[in-house]
Amino acid sequence: MFGFGRKKREAREVQRTQSASDFFAAMGFGWSSSSGQVVNTTTALSVPAVFCAVNFIAGTIAGLPLHVYQRSKDGRKRVEGPMAALLHDAVNDETTSFEWRKYKFERVLTGGRGFTQIVRNGRNEVGMLVPLDPSKVTIKRVNGLKIY
Repeated sequence: MFGFGRKKREAREVQRTQSASDFFAAMGFGWSSSSGQVVNTTTALSVPAVFCAVNFIAGTIAGLPLHVYQRSKDGRKRVEGPMAALLHDAVNDETTSFEWRKYKFERVLTGGRGFTQIVRNGRNEVGMLVPLDPSKVTIKRVNGLKIY
């Protein structure tokens, strides 16, 4: 626990990317259980303890301070500017930074992924961030590049 007798980590090769449905299938969820009830993300969130746990964890993480730092040869320094304001205050005209981060962590905790579209202005600067529903995002690989 304190570094005594630590074993070296094994080098493992990942065969394929794990998704939430793969995880639930491996854990035996998503099909009828021995009681005959179907267990999936939707039914799990209908259990108050599960809903409260996801809500508590996502809200707690989203409530942590979010600042932008820049690396320099002297270490790092906090940066103020449009990107810092975007991430700290509001990611777009309809969504606060807290709401965006909470939504993203809820998606990560219940589905394993969270996606955000980066909308750029005419100067190719980040203008706003738009949270996306991961169940509606498809990932393809085209010529070695990931396309969402």
